[in-house]
Amino acid sequence: MATDELSELISALDASDPYRVVKLLGESSIERTELVVPHNAGASSGDRPGPRFVRKRITGAGVGAAYLRLYAAQLAGHSVDAAPCIVSCAGDADALTVVSEYVEGDTLKDTVEAKGASVELARTLFPAICDAVAQLHEQFDPPLIHRDLKPENIIIESDRAVIIDFTIARAYRDDVSTDTVTFGTRAYAPPEQFGYAQTTVRSDVYALGALLYFCLMGKNPDPEALSQGFPQVKDVPHLKSVLKCACAFDPDRRYANVRALKSAFMRAADDDARRSVFVPRLRRDASSADDAPSAYRESASAFGSSFGSSSTGSPASGGPSPTSAPGGSAQAPTYGYGYSALGDDAGENPLAPGPYRRSPGTDIALRVLGIVWNICLVIGGAIGAAACIANLFMPHPEPFAFSAASYPSLALVCVALTFALMDKRRLRARHPGNRWLTFVGGLKVLAIAIGIAIAAIVIAASATMAS
Repeated sequence: MATDELSELISALDASDPYRVVKLLGESSIERTELVVPHNAGASSGDRPGPRFVRKRITGAGVGAAYLRLYAAQLAGHSVDAAPCIVSCAGDADALTVVSEYVEGDTLKDTVEAKGASVELARTLFPAICDAVAQLHEQFDPPLIHRDLKPENIIIESDRAVIIDFTIARAYRDDVSTDTVTFGTRAYAPPEQFGYAQTTVRSDVYALGALLYFCLMGKNPDPEALSQGFPQVKDVPHLKSVLKCACAFDPDRRYANVRALKSAFMRAADDDARRSVFVPRLRRDASSADDAPSAYRESASAFGSSFGSSSTGSPASGGPSPTSAPGGSAQAPTYGYGYSALGDDAGENPLAPGPYRRSPGTDIALRVLGIVWNICLVIGGAIGAAACIANLFMPHPEPFAFSAASYPSLALVCVALTFALMDKRRLRARHPGNRWLTFVGGLKVLAIAIGIAIAAIVIAASATMAS
């Protein structure tokens, strides 16, 4: 009889639960995460699985409220591409059950492990991750702060990044000084998240900086790397400076928002790439070269220059201070030419950018000046070379053999001098691996031309004297 009663109880429980648990995805003191499928779902056809969902059972005060905000936004017709679609959300402040879509794709952790950490991978993935976090900050008022951004909580799905696990996410509040809940993953959580101050959007900026380090190095940032200014990041000094600013201990020294961080990252990656033209082979510390994954060391050598874009002021450079409000209009410090990071690691200032910040208007003006300069050089070089060749056919007291050797050689020097002094930035952008297009390469061409001219004149003079 007891067996029959137990069977009836189990059947009743199954009937009240519309989902069947397929797999336990995770469990902690405040939540249980399950992969579930509907009881009434038909059998899967072929190799295609049926509909799958993620169910979270969250218990405890102060957690899970972000799911209610996400669900309310979706019910109001607002698309939140940065988060999984929530199917149902029921409960109260002490117990909440959330059912959301199961997002297909690999986590950022699995993606980096499979493809290898590298600058190229960071350029591919990091902007999309920034866009996803920025949507959470900008689409909600007050901003929705995730507080647990880590490689396991980011799904790479096609061309977008999806943020999962909003259990400890919270809204920014003007009337509090600290968070009531201080959970978080130590390697990715900022100092203020552990009771020092209230978390803001700059707290997620800190976590994004740590995620950028993971994309570059393939490992979590440790306290030593954070305190010493990421010494293991080699060959990309401007990306290193972005890391330092994003992961600054003082929230006011970080980028003001995620958009500013993304913009600085894009400029840093591009300018570090151009820097490789001038520094084809950077010095490496043999004692620590094996600390970085081989995929990073191979790819990082293709990158490296300086920032050439517009930016706003920062406390470190004496410019306007960014506001402390998480969604404020103040711009974060974005860097221009003048990084101290171009020197040895010992001389780097982890937070202070260079004082010079170039605007887009300045870029256009410099480009126009470069074109005008090149036109003037080409005209002057052509006139000089033509004059040398014309002198060859004029009457001279010296033998014709001497003139035939000297004047064409001088014409060659005119052409080489023109090439050496030209503005070759656009050529370098098209052919970044060509060392002859650098300023040093132009000087080498000029030196070769002068050597040829001297040799030709000496040989012609010797032959004339001998005859």
